[in-house]
Amino acid sequence: MISETSFIGGHLAKEFEQAFAAAYGVKHAIGCGNGSDSLYIIMQMLGIGSGDEVITAANSWISSSETITQTGASPVFADVDDVYYSVDESSLESKITSKTKAVIAVHLQGQMCALDKIRAKCEKK
Repeated sequence: MISETSFIGGHLAKEFEQAFAAAYGVKHAIGCGNGSDSLYIIMQMLGIGSGDEVITAANSWISSSETITQTGASPVFADVDDVYYSVDESSLESKITSKTKAVIAVHLQGQMCALDKIRAKCEKK
């Protein structure tokens, strides 16, 4: 709330996190100031680190690959769909290895990537 100058932390952020967690039926939720922080926290929570690989879009903002390297993992760039410019799910099978721990699918230019197809490729491997 602006009148309380409560932008980061404080009781309002804590109340939001608790309400968000309750709404989604999870024990905890962490409010983040930006997407970079959220990606890094998620990968840390998943135990992603040195020796691991994370696949992401080749044409995304630097945060997608930067946060991967912050964990010690290596980014692997997927091909890009030539219609919507997001991860081309048909390229995933050749990118997924035994070191792959996650795929960061990025929605770009107002276009959603095909999450259902991406998930199916990941579950297959």
